[in-house]
Parts: sequence; structure tokens; C-alpha cells
Amino acid sequence: MSFKMLEKTPGVYAAAVAGAPVTDWRLYDTHYTERYLGDPNTDKASYAGSAAVTDAAKITDPLLLIHGISDDNVFLDNSLAAVSAMQKAGTRFEMMFYPGYTHRVGGPVSVHLWRTIEDFLDRNVKDAK
Repeated sequence: MSFKMLEKTPGVYAAAVAGAPVTDWRLYDTHYTERYLGDPNTDKASYAGSAAVTDAAKITDPLLLIHGISDDNVFLDNSLAAVSAMQKAGTRFEMMFYPGYTHRVGGPVSVHLWRTIEDFLDRNVKDAK
């Protein structure tokens, strides 16, 4: 949702944090996705319209992207596709990847996760002028 909101409503949000975002629903769990979007072979428009990677280059507001590299729920390919699109377009963003972590970054390293988010929001929301 963070990606889509920044893409569709630039300037509305001071900043956004996207944690393990699904940027292309074709890369997500088939059973779950097809329940809402239909068959990707016959309902191509619903997949194209819901993909965040397509319009990632339109993001102009501050974005922090976070992803556990070993995420077996939302595969890293989702974030990498968005990163590639934003880099090609010259879109500025921040990212933090967590090697060895899945969809949930927990344990002692969670302190790093929450400090990263807090610092990002402090710089882009709280302390922004």
C-alpha cells in the first residue's frame, strides 16, 4: 500500500515505509492472489493495475524500503523489481535489507529495524521543514 499511495497521490504523504512489499502480484502466493485478482493468464488487467512496480518511477516522496532477504512469503524479487525501476528512473529512495531474515525481522536485530524506521521518519516527517 505504501508504494501505491506514493505513486497515485504524490505530495499527500510526508513519507512512507514499505516493509516487504508485494510490487507484482504475479510473484506472490497463487492461491491467495487468484482469490482476489483471478487467473493471471486471463485477468491480465487486474494484475497490471495492481502492480506497484509499474509506476514505481512516479514516486517523488521519501520512501524507505525494508525487506528480509530470506523472506519466503513475499519474495525479494518484489523489492528488487521496484528498486530497479526506481534506479532507472533516477528516483531517490532509501532501503534496508536484512540478510537471513524472513517476512518477520525479529530478535535482537529488531532494534536496528525500528531505529532505522524511527530515524527515517524523524528526518522526513518530524524534523522536516
